[in-house]
Amino acid sequence: MEKTKDEFSPELKEVLSKMMSYCGKSYEDIDFHSEYEPYYYQYKWYPSQERDFRNWLIKYLKNNKVRIRAFTDKWAPSYTSNKWLEHSIIDPFVFNHGLMTYTEKEEKEMIKKKELKEKIEEVIK
Repeated sequence: MEKTKDEFSPELKEVLSKMMSYCGKSYEDIDFHSEYEPYYYQYKWYPSQERDFRNWLIKYLKNNKVRIRAFTDKWAPSYTSNKWLEHSIIDPFVFNHGLMTYTEKEEKEMIKKKELKEKIEEVIK
């Protein structure tokens, strides 16, 4: 039986909320169970945002068995190294549930456009 949004654990809700914040959406805005257009195909994030999310998720899960159990039924050591978290939990989670990722080139172009827009706005003022 598939879980509804209300049946997600508080830990999973917090992680999904953080992930969706990178594309300007909130947890409540997203249909996580759409059969026709899954949320991870509808929204994108930049490589730097994905790295930031991964780092945040490591800190969020670090040495907290309750949070770790929300993501895996694997046995978790009492001290969880960053490497163990990345390979056992974060990589599979981002691969299966993460957003589509812009290329590095697209990210650089977006940064250039943003900087140019800011310069134009300064000149106008």
